[in-house]
Amino acid sequence: MGGVLQRNKKSKFLEHTCQSHERSVNCCAIDKTGELILTGSDDLKAIVWSVSTGEPKRILEGHKGYICCCDFWFNKKKQETQAVTASADRTIKIWRIADGVCQLSIEHHSHVMTKITINNDLIFSSSYDKTVAMANLRTGSLIRKFEGHQHSVTCFNLLFDDPAETAEKNFLTTETCGDSRDFLITGSSDWTARIWAIKSGVYLRTFQGHTGPVICMALDVASRSLFTGSSDHSIKKWDISSGEFIQSMKGHSSSITQIALKNKILLSTSADWSVRVWSADYGDFIKTFENGHEHMVSTMKISDGVVVTGDGNGVIKVFDPRVLHAKATLLGHKYAINCLYTFPGGIIISGSYDSSVRIWNIKTVLEKLDPVEAEDPKLAYDDDEEYFDGSRKNSLRTPSPQFDDTYDTDEDEFLRVQNEKEQIRRRSQVDDMLQSSVRQIVEYNLIDEITDTVLNQIKKKDSTKKKVEVLPELLE
Repeated sequence: MGGVLQRNKKSKFLEHTCQSHERSVNCCAIDKTGELILTGSDDLKAIVWSVSTGEPKRILEGHKGYICCCDFWFNKKKQETQAVTASADRTIKIWRIADGVCQLSIEHHSHVMTKITINNDLIFSSSYDKTVAMANLRTGSLIRKFEGHQHSVTCFNLLFDDPAETAEKNFLTTETCGDSRDFLITGSSDWTARIWAIKSGVYLRTFQGHTGPVICMALDVASRSLFTGSSDHSIKKWDISSGEFIQSMKGHSSSITQIALKNKILLSTSADWSVRVWSADYGDFIKTFENGHEHMVSTMKISDGVVVTGDGNGVIKVFDPRVLHAKATLLGHKYAINCLYTFPGGIIISGSYDSSVRIWNIKTVLEKLDPVEAEDPKLAYDDDEEYFDGSRKNSLRTPSPQFDDTYDTDEDEFLRVQNEKEQIRRRSQVDDMLQSSVRQIVEYNLIDEITDTVLNQIKKKDSTKKKVEVLPELLE
């Protein structure tokens, strides 16, 4: 039928669909060789997959809570790549991939972790418990805890200064941080960002000015600038050396979900469905990507000169930042994209709330990128967005306003899928409200206000009526 896409048609970019998880996939990573994928899920399991076949190589079981973060670590002592997972059970586990045996379990937090970053044999982890922990991956021992935020630590970056530079060029003076040249920058739900000396653990300064939680951040090392994105709909630029506020970038109409730097261009995604481009040097708004998303943009990665974004509808877009419009749309996931990971050569890994992991290859898109086009964006723009089956946007019929073109089927099939989704939403609505309320209470340290009676009601969950009755008490 003309340009109408069929869901059962073989995707042009889809290499494999991996379906061994039973619940939402929350995180994913690729090892340095590009041969293995690691994913973590609400089903309490982590799975190591083969990129070439899409088959599971090892299922890692042992966590008692959902897995929120994962990564690979090359153990130099053992000369092998190991899997690292962080869970809502407050532990970090290191796994031997060969047989799936847990080699070490680390517990240095009192609440769920929000992010992990591995640097050599060190692991940094942030948490809802308001701290960042630095631990030794070989021994599991805690080296240092960075404490001071009033609410959960939502994001962080590591900043390593060049010791060869002169004192005038270093980020912070020796009077401020001693001989330390390595720094940790954290963002928090207390509306602030902070910078710490990693070697001493000393808190150095606060970046204060947002009127909502700091959700994401990016660093411009060359200009010594910090960018923070917040639920207050703004991006703020700061001078890392002095802590001074430089400027605010406004234009998004909802929370900033991700920010990233590409050369001197700052990219931002938002719950307002848009991907925006800014000048990192001057803070000027340049443009919103054309042919964009129709739902909250939840995640973003930059690789091979393209920007890859995923949204709450399960749609993945591939943008060329030089010409500011989408070059490809990857369809297949039924629900929200929770995580994306890219690998040089056009490999994209996506994990979704629909419990599936998909492996894509956009090599053909990359081959079509013409560097000459970027010299004149006006000439380069041709509205030539390619969908997964090779058809062109202009050949598609225009859907009615109420028809969700995320699903490329006829309207009967669309309505069936939408009805199915609506039933799922209704069944989970009360649970989602309850979970959101509890998380908010924990987030703002009101947990002591929950009485034993209310906690017992939550645990029982005898009926929808009881669940609804609990909510007003929780929010008082």
